[in-house]
Amino acid sequence: MGNQYEREDAEIDFKQVLAEILASFRKLLLTGLLFALLLGLISLGLGFLKTRDKELTAELNQQNVERLNAYKVEKSSYQKQIRQLQNMITQKEKYRKESLLMKLDASSFYEGDISFYITTNYKIDPNLSMQDPDRTQSVLAAYVNLLGHEDLYQEIYEKSGRDVRPNYLKELVSVGVDPSSGLLNIMIAGDTPELVNTIGETIINYLEKNKEEVASQICPHDLTLLQNPGFPVTEGSNNEHLAANNASPGANGSSSNSSSASDGSSAEGSSVTSFDVAGKQKSYFEQVNGLQTSLSDVQKALLKLQRPKDSGLTPRHLAKNAVKFGILGMILGIFLAAAAILCRFVAEDPLVDEDGSAKRFGLNVLGGRKRFGGRELFSKLMSQLSGDNGRSRGEEAFYRISAENARAILHVKGESSGKLLFVGHEDELLREAERRFKELFPEEGCLAAGNILSDPDAISALSEGERVILLERRGAVSNRGLQREAEKLRALGKEIVGLMLY
Repeated sequence: MGNQYEREDAEIDFKQVLAEILASFRKLLLTGLLFALLLGLISLGLGFLKTRDKELTAELNQQNVERLNAYKVEKSSYQKQIRQLQNMITQKEKYRKESLLMKLDASSFYEGDISFYITTNYKIDPNLSMQDPDRTQSVLAAYVNLLGHEDLYQEIYEKSGRDVRPNYLKELVSVGVDPSSGLLNIMIAGDTPELVNTIGETIINYLEKNKEEVASQICPHDLTLLQNPGFPVTEGSNNEHLAANNASPGANGSSSNSSSASDGSSAEGSSVTSFDVAGKQKSYFEQVNGLQTSLSDVQKALLKLQRPKDSGLTPRHLAKNAVKFGILGMILGIFLAAAAILCRFVAEDPLVDEDGSAKRFGLNVLGGRKRFGGRELFSKLMSQLSGDNGRSRGEEAFYRISAENARAILHVKGESSGKLLFVGHEDELLREAERRFKELFPEEGCLAAGNILSDPDAISALSEGERVILLERRGAVSNRGLQREAEKLRALGKEIVGLMLY
């Protein structure tokens, strides 16, 4: 009959296991400290033995010096790169503030177009086996070179009256050549038509002035300015025409294979169709973004760069190793102690939760006394895990609620001859329960029978009554012991009123 209440598939209550482990926190800390001390001393001892090896010590110290030197060199290199990049970005920012080209509105600016036709009148003489070379390309290259001379832009600077450096005026001129046709095309950009006109007229005069010098150094040639109908310049209500070149409100046009006069060279077969202000400004910002990206990358690399750790056998190094192994030892000790408590709990299956055990063996719970007291956070946590919230706080309350529950159950079952017997493993606890129940439950005779599993007198005392209360101290007996008591009582035909867990 008793076997019908036993559940062989009873599972471990992990909340109770966790409560058991946390309740033993002093043991955990003590074990952790012992392991920390042990591993720390072992590490210190092994390190001290290594210091006796002079050859090893010298080798490690040399490695430290080499790593430290490499670290300093790399750090210095990063710092130098950062300074260089910061200076370049600063110079770029200064250039952006001073450059006329950067100040132009890419969607609304003025531009002028000057075209020269250059010919050397080169002809092939069929009567000669050795022909003179065609020097048209050399002449074109000479004029492109002239358009990059500093004295040209110094002259433009003086005539324009603009407070801007001559090299910034050079940026407003773009040159393209077409060697196959002998065309030299010059595009000029500016924020006013007057500036475009001044640059254009100065360039025309400058090239014509230097024509004879080019002819004497390379070969005779003709330099012809191609006149095109003027395009109107629109600014507000004013319309103007450039005499020597076309000046018109510029748009964000593209330049096909254009080259700047500041380069001092031209591209084969190239011609300038429009001054690409937007493209030049975009190129500038791409360069700045590239510099900022490089600066960010180098700064990140410098932040990641760490000073090499000392791998020598210095006292500081030995102490750090001892502390490190001590921490590992503490973690290992706490883990092993917790594992030992878990294994013991699983092996012993102690009676700690009256509700689970009563349900497992088909018993009524008459009362349970709190295991953990106090109102601290830790005590509250332990109460939640162990189930203390529904238990009696003090001894008086424990016996009172147990007696009232027993009275209610006995009232339902009706009268019975004989005494109310207390059975358990701890005689002193049973005698205290007998005394308490006689005070709280005087109408019912009570008797502390004893341990019916090992005490013959306790078995004999069972003849004094038919109803039995099981009373055990929490954690002092296993669930298997409680099961054997319940099975024996049922086998003897006794009625189990309930379970009290002190």
